Amino acid sequence: MTLSGAFDAIRGFIADGVFKPGDKLPSEEQLCEMLGMSRSPVREALQMLGALNVVDIRQGSGIYVKKLSAEELIASLSLTIGLMPLPSLLDMYDLRLIVEASLAERAAALITGEQIDELSRLQHEIEGAIHPDDTAELDNAFHGLIAQAANSPASRALIDVMRSRSSNYRLFRTNRGIEVFRTSNAGHRELINAFRRHDPMLAKGAMSAHIDATRGWLAVLKPESQPERQAD
Repeated sequence: MTLSGAFDAIRGFIADGVFKPGDKLPSEEQLCEMLGMSRSPVREALQMLGALNVVDIRQGSGIYVKKLSAEELIASLSLTIGLMPLPSLLDMYDLRLIVEASLAERAAALITGEQIDELSRLQHEIEGAIHPDDTAELDNAFHGLIAQAANSPASRALIDVMRSRSSNYRLFRTNRGIEVFRTSNAGHRELINAFRRHDPMLAKGAMSAHIDATRGWLAVLKPESQPERQAD
């Protein structure tokens, strides 16, 4: 049996409930006997499942099925999304727009005054930065706070994964970086205004426009992927 066969077989055991969250998997030798195959593909399949946050490999103890929370499984997508070329990333912006706009809509109804004040503080720091490239963490905190206000951990995990790849394309270092920065700031201010009014539809529209503007800049400027992060 090949690596893919071993992977599918062990994954099938977990999906079918043969091995449940918290269970310790049989040893590699026992799995080899169960599957009728050599140790190498079984070991590689277990390593792949570990990388995908499906199992927890504990040295000296064994391999255990994880609780498989939505957040952890979504976070594992960074292994593949992080490799996406720009055309594929642009295609994914349709999904990002839908998810973030929905989060903003929900956040508008739930957000507290303290959270709105914190968004304003973050935006003030962003606009006061010496260089746009210095605002990456602040921008992440801004969008993360909106997801937190919407009380949707799984959606936040998905947004974190997608934003992580987008941040490698450093728009602020292009020849139109200042224009991009100003557009992004205007989008943030529109969002804050919608939250202050607790207007879900206004917030949804503001976020849609904000994300679509970033997609537009990426499509027009086509920056090269860089290893460092930057704001969206």
